[in-house]
Amino acid sequence: MKVFRICGNDNSGKTTTLEYIVRDMTSRGFKIATGKDFTDLDFTIDKLGKNTMRHRIAGSKTVVARGLNETSLLVQRRMGLNEILKQLMNYDFCVLEGFNNAHLPKIITARTWEEVDSFLDSDTIAISGVIANDLTVSEYKGIPVFNGILSYKKLVELILEKVGECNLDDPSLKDRVDKELPPQPRRKTLSERRAAILEKENIKKAQAVKAASADSSRRMPKKIPSRKNPDQDSAK
Repeated sequence: MKVFRICGNDNSGKTTTLEYIVRDMTSRGFKIATGKDFTDLDFTIDKLGKNTMRHRIAGSKTVVARGLNETSLLVQRRMGLNEILKQLMNYDFCVLEGFNNAHLPKIITARTWEEVDSFLDSDTIAISGVIANDLTVSEYKGIPVFNGILSYKKLVELILEKVGECNLDDPSLKDRVDKELPPQPRRKTLSERRAAILEKENIKKAQAVKAASADSSRRMPKKIPSRKNPDQDSAK
């Protein structure tokens, strides 16, 4: 399997560039896998209140969620990239979005040349993204620049030329792709996770009761003051 990365800051064109590359490579008959790295500590694939989340809270280390059209394996830890790639060896290519700490061939996407410089290193094979909309620039510091939308076919040709086989059994490669992973935050205990979910559920219930009460108050008819009977006044 061959592996390369698309790296850049937010809104630099990473996903758009990936889409055009994957579509073209698929049309050429290649079997493609993709991966995206999230570094937000609050990110979770699972959703609060869903049954799969309840499985996790109960203590399951891996949760399998199967639908009619897809199957997901939710592993309760951050897997090393080398370990992930070993699950994908039946594919021709794996295209990674992010994974900035891995030392694998990469395409930089950026909005400014300063951003390009911050990602530029010996792993870089091409530059694309928003900055490549300037069609007057064909290379930067010896690295070819491709418009990922208009020149994606040329970019794919470069990928086929530059990206070689990834031997994950090579110990040195394992060191390269797995090093410098960000430190993992302390995992909350089961009781802490249960308490957090309970607290959020109680807040939602209280908000729902408050909203229902406010709605009921708006719908109640206003009290009309009683009018005096003129006959009673004349009798006096």
